Amino acid sequence: MNQSNPRPTDQTYTLSRMWKGKEYFFLPIMGILLLHFTFDIKEPEMKMDQRLTMITLGVSDLERSKRFYNEVFGWTPTKDSNENIVFYKANGMLLSLYERQALAEDAMISPDGEGFRSFSMAYNTRNKEEVDALMALFNAAGTTILKEAQDVFWGGYSGYIQDPDGFIWEIAYNPHLLLDVYGSVK
Repeated sequence: MNQSNPRPTDQTYTLSRMWKGKEYFFLPIMGILLLHFTFDIKEPEMKMDQRLTMITLGVSDLERSKRFYNEVFGWTPTKDSNENIVFYKANGMLLSLYERQALAEDAMISPDGEGFRSFSMAYNTRNKEEVDALMALFNAAGTTILKEAQDVFWGGYSGYIQDPDGFIWEIAYNPHLLLDVYGSVK
């Protein structure tokens, strides 16, 4: 028997064979712990995506408003619409009509209040002629025209109309706003 390379005892030999290669099992765990304590990793901060999903208008007469958007705008409600709410799909988002009182109750606020609502919605066209054609269509349908289409200070061309509940729509051509074939902002 060679004395320079003594044979391990059976117990040592068995333990060494049992762990052979398994010591690497702990390396990823040790690495994660080292990174965590070295860099003090925190949970990512929750942020809201930059997008709109739906705009809901609180209307005084759902049927009247539905007729306006169906007949004057020529829009078609989605299949999910019912006697309590009407949805219109518009370029990946929804415009919905809901009774004003029910919307106020849902938001837990008072439905009282009249006058300017501090916002407008816009329908952008691809040219001035389309603005004029739409404004003529709205005028013929008896829609309230707040401002006739005209050249505006920012370089575009627009007019304003009002729906039956007083919501303001700007019908505009903006040469600085590029639209794709679907009418979505590029």
